Amino acid sequence: MLENNKKRFGRRILALALTFGIAGGVFAGFKAAAENISDDQPSWFFANSETNPHEASFWTCVFGKDGSFSKMEAREGDAGAYKWHPENISDKEYVGGYSLNSSVLKWAAMEYSVSVTGVAKSRPYGSSVIHAAGASAELIIVLKNGETGNFYPLYPTAGKWEWKILSGDYLNPDVANETELFKTAVKAGDKIYYVARPTGENEIGYVDITPTIDLTDDSPALSDYPANEGFSEWKEPEPLEEDKHEKVNSYISSWYINNIETNTADNDYPFSYREGTDGKYDTFLVNRDFIGENAVWKSGIGSAPWVGPWFASGDSGRDGVITFTAPESGIATVSSTTGTLVPEHIEDGADGFKFLIVQENDKGEFCPLYPTKGKWDCQEITETKSADLGELSTYIKAGEKIHFIVHSTGTPQGDVLKIDPSVSVTLTEDEELYPTRFGSFDYAEITVTEQDELDKPLLPATGDNNGIVFALFAAVLSLAAMAFINSIIRNKA
Repeated sequence: MLENNKKRFGRRILALALTFGIAGGVFAGFKAAAENISDDQPSWFFANSETNPHEASFWTCVFGKDGSFSKMEAREGDAGAYKWHPENISDKEYVGGYSLNSSVLKWAAMEYSVSVTGVAKSRPYGSSVIHAAGASAELIIVLKNGETGNFYPLYPTAGKWEWKILSGDYLNPDVANETELFKTAVKAGDKIYYVARPTGENEIGYVDITPTIDLTDDSPALSDYPANEGFSEWKEPEPLEEDKHEKVNSYISSWYINNIETNTADNDYPFSYREGTDGKYDTFLVNRDFIGENAVWKSGIGSAPWVGPWFASGDSGRDGVITFTAPESGIATVSSTTGTLVPEHIEDGADGFKFLIVQENDKGEFCPLYPTKGKWDCQEITETKSADLGELSTYIKAGEKIHFIVHSTGTPQGDVLKIDPSVSVTLTEDEELYPTRFGSFDYAEITVTEQDELDKPLLPATGDNNGIVFALFAAVLSLAAMAFINSIIRNKA
């Protein structure tokens, strides 16, 4: 791995050195009258320019989503290794000399402004290749019509809305050197976007890419310009027929904790961080603090309850709550990226806490999901007692909530639960798993469930008692009948 990193670093230094060497010639050629442009690539400008874009460059670092892109404003680092972030250098998204780091909320992109009407061709620059890093990501290249503002996809397939999934590395790249990414007729004033976003369940997507463009002044080539009907508003690929009911959207709490800048009722994020008791969880943790590079959301009253990327705590009389609000309807599969539920940051005086998960419908009614679906109980967690959350599923309707509740028992000192909720929603109209036992929230009903009881069958809900009485009556009659028959047999004998 170290050797590979050395090779990658050496390759990038070489690319930057080559670019420095030809910078004078590049500057002379850029922003000039219409003429052929060769090897127009952005790595030097992005890594060295104190402005975005550099006055001599056609390349701009941008961010956005679904075709709406804005210029990045925050520069980080030293000359030669600058990174551009959307608004603050603390933003996770950035564009560097050879990289696109994107999120589910803000895609990262390199924007190229076409200066010459003619033919544009693109490939990886020099000896570079294109690949992901750390986790898979997706890449698409689109042409934006400078007159209409509509888009035409160029890569991975010209004229087709689809994304290239990247999962390789430098030694096993997704796109090899010298691969032609696209060749298309363009008009002066058009823009070309190289756009990256995370794929699948990933919250962050990294793409290693240094593209170059050759632009030939060739007005007659407009005969090959994409037809007007080929351009459209930004689109998402049409799902395959067999996948239309199997789309899965995944959300992980820790990513939102670190990336949202405000935690209020006005936010439109799937995760929020709250406090309260007895099901009244409308008070948001509004104070943002940091432990190292990780954000922590704290109560506006003192410091507890508080929620961090991999932990949550309660306080006396106030639960610490991580709330998931469903953006869409479907089967929600709930787990924790931290695995086993254990206390975190144990201190003297810590006496444990109770943990439960409940689903809230649009009427403000609740159904328990964990430890036992449909039964009001809780899981006790102490320094010597842990529990497995595992994976549980429930049908949830858009706008409904799932609350992950940490309830302090006794003193709250040192009572911190290690947890990072993850919710994957499979889009479907099949409501078979939708809870049927919604009702009021009352801690008085809650009992402690031992770990070995978690898989026992559900007890009948209130209202099913007639069935129990009937079953007992039938059993008594059966026993009486058997006794009567035995007495007859003995008499005959």
